[in-house]
Amino acid sequence: LTSLGIMMGFLKEMLALSLCTCRYWRVLKKIGPSCQSIAGESRGSPKMPGGTMALIVSSNERVVEDELSKGKLLCPSCKGVLRPWGRCRTRTVRLKDGVTEVTPRRSRCTSCSKTHALLPNKLLLRRVDEVDVIGSALLMSSTGDGYNKIATAVSRPISTVRSWIRRFRAKAEIIRQHFTIWAIALDPSLGEIKGSGSLFKDALDALGVAVRSATLRFGVRPPFSLASHMTEGRLLYNTSSPFPTPNK
Repeated sequence: LTSLGIMMGFLKEMLALSLCTCRYWRVLKKIGPSCQSIAGESRGSPKMPGGTMALIVSSNERVVEDELSKGKLLCPSCKGVLRPWGRCRTRTVRLKDGVTEVTPRRSRCTSCSKTHALLPNKLLLRRVDEVDVIGSALLMSSTGDGYNKIATAVSRPISTVRSWIRRFRAKAEIIRQHFTIWAIALDPSLGEIKGSGSLFKDALDALGVAVRSATLRFGVRPPFSLASHMTEGRLLYNTSSPFPTPNK
């Protein structure tokens, strides 16, 4: 389909654009339909501390409010309509340069009454760093850069960078399979995604192909924010909770 080098270059270019022009998640603009419209069911949903279910949504607060008011967001448990239900606690998120505070919207299902934390797609579950920073570290690791160099480049402790990379490597085959499914669902005309012999690189390559397919279909968005959508924020989740599958 495409060489690993071309796809890695695509991811890096898109990520660079994201980090330069979308530094703060609050100013991101939603392009195209909600990613939830093409995300199908997952067996169970990720939970926030305290047992609240989590759902990945747009990073644009106005878009989220509009989707809630119009009943466009659905409960991942029963597919009932989600409605506004206050807010979660405020948390600090580390950006590429500096920090910001995020107070996620909370919703409640009109059918099963379960509450859900609506996390912006610039985040991953149980990670304090925005997903683009994590993505930068993963891409650098795929080219052979060591922990020290990556930690310096993204201004994070070596232990933090090591935990991201080790977790991604441990889930590489699952991640590769997942994004291959998404890539084909978004573009059925795709051919075989050839492997490189490295599960880590193949997983990133499949992620890149899926992001490219989504970009061609819905328009440009930050690549690892799309990856957050496609995994319900569980890209580096520390449990075996399954990823969501695309709707047919």
